[in-house]
Amino acid sequence: MRWRYPYIVALLVMVLFGASDMVRGVAAPMMQRDWHLTYFQLSNIFVANSLGYLVGSFLSGWFIHRLGTRWTVLGSGMGLGVALLLIIDLRSFLALLVSFALAGIFSGWQEIGVNHVVPEMIVEDSLQSKYFNWLHGLYGAGAFVFPAIAGMLIRTTHSWRFPYIVLLAYLAVPLLLTASHWPKMTRPMPLQPKSPGSAASDVETTGFNGEQKRHLSIKSPLLLLLILSIGFYVMAEIGVASWLTTYLVGTRGFSINTASYVLSAFYFTFTVGRLTAHLWVPRVGDERSIVLGLSLAILLFSVALTARHIPAASIAAFALAGLGFSIVFPTIAAVASYRFAAQSGQVLGLLFTASGVGSLLSNWLIGLVSTTFNLNVGLWLVVFFLVMVLIGMTLLRRLSRTSLAH
Repeated sequence: MRWRYPYIVALLVMVLFGASDMVRGVAAPMMQRDWHLTYFQLSNIFVANSLGYLVGSFLSGWFIHRLGTRWTVLGSGMGLGVALLLIIDLRSFLALLVSFALAGIFSGWQEIGVNHVVPEMIVEDSLQSKYFNWLHGLYGAGAFVFPAIAGMLIRTTHSWRFPYIVLLAYLAVPLLLTASHWPKMTRPMPLQPKSPGSAASDVETTGFNGEQKRHLSIKSPLLLLLILSIGFYVMAEIGVASWLTTYLVGTRGFSINTASYVLSAFYFTFTVGRLTAHLWVPRVGDERSIVLGLSLAILLFSVALTARHIPAASIAAFALAGLGFSIVFPTIAAVASYRFAAQSGQVLGLLFTASGVGSLLSNWLIGLVSTTFNLNVGLWLVVFFLVMVLIGMTLLRRLSRTSLAH
């Protein structure tokens, strides 16, 4: 099919994003040592990246609408390559802040582009959930494989910059594929909504003979709950990606190499969860699956932090918590895409903007709390963020049932 080529490019890009997020976390202890930074100062680098991501994802909907998916992916990828070059080459703390901010801008722009491939190629809600989970499963694959690679590279070269050189080389692959060929994709018409709780009740529809105009309502309670839920979820996941290695090294006395393996183990189960989600999520239901995943993540992450004096149990709980995290983000994206099918590009832009806000706030809050108290207290914020997502999705399910009842 025509969409297979863009979807393969999207999968490759998501591997890059997973690897990139992990490099930042694995390199953090050495960056902190090189620049003699406090946890709060280190968090400023992460915040600059998240702030850039927020700007990029906010603008991405406009770029997709005006330029199309191909040029959005290509242009943002080229900008990301320049940002990675700056990270590798520049040597001052201020320059590093600017470079990470630019990397965030182009990452946010590109991530919306590759995610928009899914609603652009197919509209059935069950299939969207499957393809979103596969797509974000490849994010997990990059996040699983690269902490160990980055740890090995840092240990061998004694430099946190070398893993970024590997990322830059990898980025060239999807860019060349996008530049060389991209089939024309026509957005199929959305399926007719089946219930008052679906997309039709969240957009205004006018027109005759099947010609429709749909206007997204930001006041929709369903949309607001989805935005808040995905924002808090990203706060939790970024807390793990950015701070778990630093926590294990600084608080638990692990070596960078060992701590990176723990992070890899988390993302191994995370990846398995996403790649197998299509086997059970459609049977259980998207929203119910999200609630089950969140409950598991809250339980296991709490055990991991509580059992800190039982290393084996704590490490096992950190690793298995990835299963609970795994389906939440892509399944929320799928729910949003089919509930707001006529405005999927804009809705994805809003969701990823919320994820950018979540990333920014997570790094800032965890850095602040960790500097004020300690990193163990800071990491408990991950559990708090997950609880907020659970509350949001429970309210969304109740609101959906109320809509169906009326």
